[in-house]
Amino acid sequence: ATSQVEAGLKSTGEAAGISFEEIKASAQELSHELKFTQADVMKMQSVLLTFPSVTKDTFEPASKAILDMATRLGTDASGAAIQLGKALQDPVAGLNSLHRVGVNTDELKKKFETVTDTLQRQKLIIAELNTEFAGSAKAAAEADVGFRYEKSMEELKITIGEVADKLSGVLMPVLEAFANGLKATVEWMKEHKDLLEAIAIGVGIA
Repeated sequence: ATSQVEAGLKSTGEAAGISFEEIKASAQELSHELKFTQADVMKMQSVLLTFPSVTKDTFEPASKAILDMATRLGTDASGAAIQLGKALQDPVAGLNSLHRVGVNTDELKKKFETVTDTLQRQKLIIAELNTEFAGSAKAAAEADVGFRYEKSMEELKITIGEVADKLSGVLMPVLEAFANGLKATVEWMKEHKDLLEAIAIGVGIA
């Protein structure tokens, strides 16, 4: 998930104006209270980053709206990110993707007649989604009696994984040196097979 976010930032030239650390913090905060894992959120956000018109002003509220919409409609978060991303990229043409999932686009079209600024239109779209879906993701989490335990275990696994990742970075040179040494030893044994056989026979006789 993190590699996809990094790839998204690189491919768009960080058009959103958000750093990797900010996105990671956002994913941690959103997933902590919701049934979506941190990986789920980051994968969704990596899709959202592929739309250059999504900026720092709309990235966070759009992320929340996507998770609510996906929960209410029972769809994949990344799929919902594509639908909303299209609408935010081109607010007029992109409304069709939202209309197909039941969003009241007629009301949005009326409001667009008095607003021409792209950012303001993006905010109107997110506001409409909040009117229809806000709170859905949190409500789903609160309705699950085992949610808090499952979330605690999930976050513990992430912490352990991050520690293991850091340790692997430190230990990797040692492991590589060991592997190279072992490889060299095996190669030497192959080259001196006759000598080793003679020694083995000698030891056996002794």
